[in-house]
Amino acid sequence: MMEAIQVAPQLMQIAGDLIVKAQNWPGADELADRLMKTIPPQFLTPDEQKRAGAPAQPPVDPQQFQQMQQQMQQIMMQNQELKVKHDVHMKQIAVDAYKAETERMRAENEAMAKIHAQTSNDMLQGIVTAQKDSHLYQQHAHDLTMEHFRQQGAQKIAQTNPVASGDTNKAKPAKLNTKA
Repeated sequence: MMEAIQVAPQLMQIAGDLIVKAQNWPGADELADRLMKTIPPQFLTPDEQKRAGAPAQPPVDPQQFQQMQQQMQQIMMQNQELKVKHDVHMKQIAVDAYKAETERMRAENEAMAKIHAQTSNDMLQGIVTAQKDSHLYQQHAHDLTMEHFRQQGAQKIAQTNPVASGDTNKAKPAKLNTKA
């Protein structure tokens, strides 16, 4: 019996008198009588209630008992309705949370798509600008090279043909090519 108390200590509150009475030690009966007085009357038999000095419970009116049962059923139905409403509410909260998470993910994807589009556009603009700059640089280099060649050609012509350079004193007669 002591093992049962260790497993379920609340047994002492409703059957402590019986547990002590079953023990084999001096004073167990007196302690059991004392403990019986601390046990709630609804757990005692009518005979035990008399011995414990508890007032006897009056008999319950059948009509009153039926009303109490009806009230209990109403309370249980209301409780069940509240549980159902609570379950529906909790499911709605879960659905709303799912919708919110889905909306957050959609917005995040849209933002990332815009960022990627802008980045791609910026990169493309950079490539186009670099190509334009490269083309302009190449054109400028070509123009400078052509100008350099023109200047060198003009210098060579001036060295070989003084008339073209405006220096008439050094003019030499041009040789005719007679290989025909």
